[in-house]
Formats: sequence, C-alpha cells, structure tokens
Amino acid sequence: MKLEISIDKLKEAVGKAEKITGKNSTLESLKSILLLASGNSLKIRSTNLSRGLEIEIAAKVLAEGEVLVSGEVLNNTLQNLNVQDKVITVEKSNENLFLNNKRTKVVIKSLHPEDFPTIPSVEGDSFEIETQKFMEGVRSVFYSAAISDIKPEIASVYIYSDQDELVFVATDSFRLGEKRLKIKNLKDLEGIIIPYKNILEIIKLLSDIKGEMRVFYNKNQISFVLGGLYLTSRLINGAFP
Repeated sequence: MKLEISIDKLKEAVGKAEKITGKNSTLESLKSILLLASGNSLKIRSTNLSRGLEIEIAAKVLAEGEVLVSGEVLNNTLQNLNVQDKVITVEKSNENLFLNNKRTKVVIKSLHPEDFPTIPSVEGDSFEIETQKFMEGVRSVFYSAAISDIKPEIASVYIYSDQDELVFVATDSFRLGEKRLKIKNLKDLEGIIIPYKNILEIIKLLSDIKGEMRVFYNKNQISFVLGGLYLTSRLINGAFP
C-alpha cells in the first residue's frame, strides 16, 4: 500500500475514527484503525462493536492495500506532524506503516488486518433528513436519558414517527424530554432505541456536518450515510416506557 494524501484531511478523518475505537478493550484490533487504499480514495475504519465508522477521502493511490495500526498512536502522530507540508506519503512496508513528508519520517508498527472486525452493512427501512435537523432532535432530549446501563431501555433516546413528525424522547424516570420535528415524505417508523453512550458519539461526529443524510435501520442496527461518511450504532431490543 502506498498513497499521497492531504495531511489536514487525514488528520480530521483519523481524529474522528479514533473516537470510535474501543479504548478500554483487551483486543488490540478494537483499539486500532484500518486503512484501505483503492481506486482514488482511502477508507478509514474503526469500531468498538457497539459503534462503527467508515470515512472515505480522496487520495492519490500509488499501490492498493490495507494496514491496521493503533488508533491512539496514529492520531497522536498526525496531530504532532508539521502542518507546513500539505501532503503526506502513507506507505506499508515490512509490516510497518511509514508516514513521510519533507520534514518528517515516522514508522508505526502494524497489526494483522484480518483481525479487524467487519463493520455491519445495515439493510432495512430508511428515511432522509437534514443532518442538523436530526442533531436538533437528539440534542433537545438526550440530557433526560438515564446514564446508568442498569436499565438500558431508558439509558437511551427513543425515536419514532407520528404522522408527518419525527419524535425524539428520553427519560430517566424522573424527567422526560420530547422534541417533534416535521419531516417531508416520512415513512412509518414504529420506534428505535439508540443507547445514550452512542448518542453522545453521534453528536460529536455529526455536529459540524451539514447536508442531507440517509438513515437506515432494522431491529438491531442503525446507520447514518452522508458524503464519504458511514456511521453505525447498535440498537436496544426492548420496550421504551
């Protein structure tokens, strides 16, 4: 694998991907980020099994391939690179990842890419919504959710449709927050329950993104697709009170 890519774009993408890694996991693969170079782009993937993320950014791919490296090490390395150079060369050689620009050469030990788990491709029903409108919905209610996982049904945000409105609800049994948003061409949505911890990460990752996104969901998973970003979250199987 060998490619040339914008340092700024790589920093931004790896910074987001590193937030999704399983930092407290005993599995090194869940603490890591997978880089896949093919065609004219680089795909950056991370997961902690509860959440998954793929970001695709343009790159000049000189040799296709993949490499798995520690998310923390890669992110810290990129954040400390000299930003005067706009382009960096990323290359896998002898089971190591090399980051080269005019002023810096860094070597990072790589792991086995086959150990990285698959990020689920969510199939099922879907709807479209402006990203910031969805953010408005979850931001309006998430503070009312329970923080403890003892009762996962209320440590969550519940989303369902009511005619032409998308309804966001959260409660910790003592308080309740509800937000209703009018959505065009909204299909019937019986209800999905997104874990509170995942909602926090969704807010962090999507808060500065504008444009319309498509949301896919089934009884176990939900995904958010827009531009070159693909974000997944597990759903809670249960009954919201």
